[in-house]
Amino acid sequence: MPHLIIETSQNLSIPDPERLMQQIHQALFATGQVKALNDLKSRLYQSKHSLVGDGCTAEHFIMVQLYLMAGRDAATIAHLCQVVADTIAQFFATHLPNNDPQQPLQICVNPVELGAQYTKRNVHI
Repeated sequence: MPHLIIETSQNLSIPDPERLMQQIHQALFATGQVKALNDLKSRLYQSKHSLVGDGCTAEHFIMVQLYLMAGRDAATIAHLCQVVADTIAQFFATHLPNNDPQQPLQICVNPVELGAQYTKRNVHI
């Protein structure tokens, strides 16, 4: 734990999705709130159909659901969300230096606390 589910608008070009997820993992691990790098699990989905506003703009979005075990205070959770958002912003600033400033990207991070019933089991297959 944590799990990250990353969803993007349909036409957002991500030059290296695995690298983006690796950078998010490294940034979260660096906060000290994650015990082991292997505790982080991410997946990225590009929406088949998406719309921002009335559809007349070339605006894009990334929505991250950050699933966390309960027990962190609000300030810590807010910090983790900010780390994810900042890492994504930095990734695009670094990997798309000629990105058209007329095509903004909305970066959203929503923390989700898992309930006490959450179950995890490690097995060998």
